[in-house]
Formats: sequence, structure tokens, C-alpha cells
Amino acid sequence: MGFRLEILDGADKGKSYAFDRAEITVGRIAENDLVLADPGLSRKHLSIRKEKNAYLLKDLGSSNGTRLNGKSILEKVLRSGDLIGTGNVKIRFQIVTAKEGREQKDNKRKKSTSAPPNQSGGRDKAAKPIIRSAALRKTEKARGRRQESSARAAAQPEGARQGQKGDAEANLQASPIGKVTRWFKSRNPRTRGILVALFLLLLLLGMWAAFSGGQKIIRKVVDHSNDIFVAGQRDGDGLLTRYGNGQTTIHCRHQAVFRFRYRDGRATVVFQVAEVDKKQEVAILLNQMNIGFAPIAFSQWSEKVYLDLDRKQLVENAENELAFVNTLNAKDPKGNEHWAVRVDRIVESPLPKPDRVAAKQAFAIARNLLEIQNVAAGNAYKALKFFKKTRDYLELESAETRLDIYQESIEMIERLEIRLEKAYRNLLFDAEQAKKFSQHAKAKEIYRQIKLTFPNPQDPRHVYARRWYDRYR
Repeated sequence: MGFRLEILDGADKGKSYAFDRAEITVGRIAENDLVLADPGLSRKHLSIRKEKNAYLLKDLGSSNGTRLNGKSILEKVLRSGDLIGTGNVKIRFQIVTAKEGREQKDNKRKKSTSAPPNQSGGRDKAAKPIIRSAALRKTEKARGRRQESSARAAAQPEGARQGQKGDAEANLQASPIGKVTRWFKSRNPRTRGILVALFLLLLLLGMWAAFSGGQKIIRKVVDHSNDIFVAGQRDGDGLLTRYGNGQTTIHCRHQAVFRFRYRDGRATVVFQVAEVDKKQEVAILLNQMNIGFAPIAFSQWSEKVYLDLDRKQLVENAENELAFVNTLNAKDPKGNEHWAVRVDRIVESPLPKPDRVAAKQAFAIARNLLEIQNVAAGNAYKALKFFKKTRDYLELESAETRLDIYQESIEMIERLEIRLEKAYRNLLFDAEQAKKFSQHAKAKEIYRQIKLTFPNPQDPRHVYARRWYDRYR
């Protein structure tokens, strides 16, 4: 006996999946037997387990709960035709049995062989012919053969019967079963006990395989690479939705695309990546134009990245698209490179009115800080801040009338961001090495240097270093 799950609502609407298994689970991650990419589902949302001749629906501690025919449940027996609600998905449960086809055929045979109704509207039992089924006739023949064999055996002399018994025992001894039996009896008691234990273990394993086997479970993972999402979306557990290939919330094999409306300010995307182990593996595209690459991050999530979006590539007062593209999977139709991205938000801050005087002052401060960047660890970071101010004070000016310091500031911003990120990675590597060898005083000093290099208390790098520095107090 098996069952079928028909998706009535949700991303996989119209699809149907058949199962023949003792237990299955439904959820977002690939570890489930049925994977549905719905943000309202938890990682492991519910299970359907066979109990004797019934199926039991159980909620696995999901955040949004499980509904059966519109009512919230924790555990409930399923009936054929029941509607299961999970997040935005509605599923019809249907029991499929091998007996259904046979029962229909039997009903047709019964109708064809039954007597016609009499004039009173009932059936004339006296006129109904006696019909023996094929199974009944076979049973009667076998019973007759056994009775005939018993009569012949009783008519034989005692000696003949003993001779036949002796011949049967001799044949059994000569058979493979007899040889195995003699070999088994010749072993010592301890060996026989071990052999019996092994046999029982193999028997139990075989029974378990037969019970949990059945038809192959259908695992269906829908690729949402062509869908468009909104930044900051959270899953059924209240966590930021993870997009990508592998252990992710929503499966997007080669790209995750986000749409946002832009006006005329400074747009910044805040994101993190994981399982990106190659340079230029994940490209960042703004309205289909490459604006950079995601940083390398192995098994753990990277620190939050704040990326200012190039206004030249943005369309004012319109919908814009930001895409994270796994270049390895995009090039290979069978590519299965694991990667993940989660986008916290895309924020837009208003730009100041054009101010050439303020721009020149900010540029002069930035240049002075660069000249004395070796005096204090945070001077390069502060210079970056003033170069950004210079850029913003001239951003809304006409390209024909902008001062030359505008383009110079943009170039310095790019150089300083690369230099500071490299310095952070080097310091972080040294700190990890110091912790590995229990050099706690050295690790504490390195985290102090990171805090000084990135003096803004809101910067994720400063936050990370402060958290570790405080542990060594």
C-alpha cells in the first residue's frame, strides 16, 4: 500500500508525487523526501508515517504549523482525500492500494454472474445457480488427492512404509540442507551460538530493508533560478532566506535575482555568501552589467558586505534587478557547484545637494589622512569615509561640470576598499593562527588592531573583532 501527494497550491502546483515507504518527511532542505521551495515551510516541516494500516501526519515543530482540512494539528491520522496545509502550499493526500484494481474486477464478475431480479424487485434465491470459484475447485481437487494418497499408504504393508521412510531420510541426508545440518552439528556450542546470532542479524537486516524499501522515493528539487525575489525575505524559522545550490532555503542553481525600486539616492546592498571557494565564482550583476564579485567564503558565512551600487547602472524611478550569478554552474549545464547567498537589505539613502566647497574640503581631509595613514591604524579607513563624502557632494552635478576630484575620489574609494579588505583578511588569519596555538595574548592584540583599523563601531569587521577581544578580558 502506498500514497500520493498532489500539490494544489504553491510553486509546484499541479505536480503529483507517489511514495511507497514506511515514513517520509516534507520540508525546504534537500534532506527531506519531498522538497518544496516555499518560504513558509521549515527545514523539516512534517512527516507522514505508516502505522499498521493507517498513515499518521505529524508536525515536526515547524514555525508556521501544519493544518489538516483547515485545522491546526500536531499529530493526526490521515484519510484519503485529506487536505494538508503548510505555509503557502496545499497538498491533497490520496491512498493508493494494489487491491483497488482487483476489487473492481471482482465486482464486475459478480454483477455478470448474479441472477436477474424477479418481478417483485428482489432476487430469487431459489433460482440462483450454485457457482464455484476457481480457487474453491482447486481446493477440492487437492483435498481429494490427499485422501487418495492416505488410503494407498494405509493399504501398504508396514515394512514397505518403513522402507519408504528410510529412503526419504537417506535422500535428506544427501541433500545440501542435510550436509549443512551435519556440518553445523559438528561445531562446538560456542561456534554454533555465534552462527545463530549472525543468521538472526542478517534476517533482521533483510526484514528492515524490505520494510523500509518499496519503490524508490521521488526527490524533487525545483530550480528557482528564473524567479525574482525581494531582499530581506525570511523563512519559516524567522531566518534570512538562503538562495543557491546545496543546503539552502530556496534552490537557485545558477543565479538568485532580486528586484528593487530605485529613486535617485545612494543605493547599498547588504549581503553575505557561503561555500564560495574560488575567485570570481559568484558575479554580481546590476541590470545585467557586472559590477563586481562576491568575496571568498568557505563553509561559514562571510561577514556582512556593504556594496554601494553604481548609479550609472541604475534606472531612476523604476524597477532595477540585482543578480548573484554562480559562473561555474551557469557555464556548465550539469554544473553542481555549491554556493549560497542571503541578502539582508537594499537600502537607499538620499544624496546631499551639490556642494563644491564641501567636496573640496572633504577631499583635502582625505588626502591628508592618506599622507599620515601609518601614524594611526584607522587613518586609511577615515580617508575612505571622506573620499565617499567628496563623491556624494558632486554626485548630482552634471557630468560636464563636475570637478576632477570626483573621478579621483571614485578611484581612491575602490583602491582603499581593496587594501582595507586585504589587511582585514591578513589580520584575521594571524588571529586564527594565534588561537590555534593557544597564544591568547597575541590573538587579543591582533583583535585590538582590527578594531583600531576599522574604528566605526557599526562596521561588521569592528563588531567581529570586538566580540573576540572581549572574550580575552
